[in-house]
Amino acid sequence: MANLYDYLAWRGDVPFGVAPFNEIDAMIAARLAYLPFEGVMGQKAFVPVPFEQVASTLLIKHEAGALKLTKNQLNLLSAMQGAERFRPLEFLYYVNVFDEESETQFAAVACRVAPELYFLAFRGTDNTLVGWKEDLNMSFVSPVPAQKQAVKYLENAVRIALQLADGEKEVRFIVGGHSKGGNLAVYSAAFASEGVQDLIERVYNFDGPGFDGSVISAPGYRRISPKLSTLVPQSSVVGMLLEHEEKYTIVKSRGQNLRQHDTASWELDRSGFIQVESVTNASRFVDYTLKGWMTELPPDRREKFCDAVYQILKDTDASTLRDIGRNKYSSLRKIILSIRSLDEQTRQDINYCLRLLLKSAKLGMVRMVQEK
Repeated sequence: MANLYDYLAWRGDVPFGVAPFNEIDAMIAARLAYLPFEGVMGQKAFVPVPFEQVASTLLIKHEAGALKLTKNQLNLLSAMQGAERFRPLEFLYYVNVFDEESETQFAAVACRVAPELYFLAFRGTDNTLVGWKEDLNMSFVSPVPAQKQAVKYLENAVRIALQLADGEKEVRFIVGGHSKGGNLAVYSAAFASEGVQDLIERVYNFDGPGFDGSVISAPGYRRISPKLSTLVPQSSVVGMLLEHEEKYTIVKSRGQNLRQHDTASWELDRSGFIQVESVTNASRFVDYTLKGWMTELPPDRREKFCDAVYQILKDTDASTLRDIGRNKYSSLRKIILSIRSLDEQTRQDINYCLRLLLKSAKLGMVRMVQEK
């Protein structure tokens, strides 16, 4: 079946004036939020930069070794460069906040699709330990710093876009992101002012986690919920975390297990994503297990567990998960030493949480059997 690269080949020569911006375009734009825009423009630059300049500059710097692009980023930029459909894109107002002390990892960029239409793209979790720790924090803290940053970013981006339009055009906004970026997109729209909410046309959450009850019950979330589009792959794990009040679309994916989180594995045709009726048994099992675990485990104990695991990983002297993977044996040795150095109370807390997780997994399996 076809994926986003086939779509770029099929629709790359069709301008937005002929075939309007759609959910697949939104998914592609959300992937662009992972690009290192600091290699092209300074943070909070208000002068729009054409897509061709962004792509060519990043590719040249990658070839020169001035910055490192992933294989997925290289493939996407190369494919999009030959697509007339995306030639009009312009980028501005790039913000990247990374702070280890406050455990904050946030980035977003505004993409001007047309003079009257903007896509505000929120970056998902990067490969840093800090980024993953902030994700874990969502299980016991609301809001986390990135969510606060997202609301601030949305309000500022709308203000800047309206200033650029100078009243000549009626400006509309689409907000979206992948993984944590999808969560940030929804959160920013839910807690933006009513005036900003009125300007939002659609909010896309591509396999991003949900929220706790305090967010879902908020008046702003209720107002924006009719504009939410949540899409998850059939074996979704990340997108099933926490709670989703809104309905979600289940997309067929060619990937295996967690690799389905990569939207390049999602199947589509010329009209949209290929949908299936339900998530897989594996996805439901993980969903039941984690939700049951969180129900049984109070927020303060979740926090202690997450902090302990984070500290163990930090003791490897790695800053990213990739660093741990590159130095498997050294990292494993340091992890063992870190575990041995834990005080007795912390060790008991970790053991309790793991026993509870195992119990929740058993109950999840029983539920799966009963449903079958």
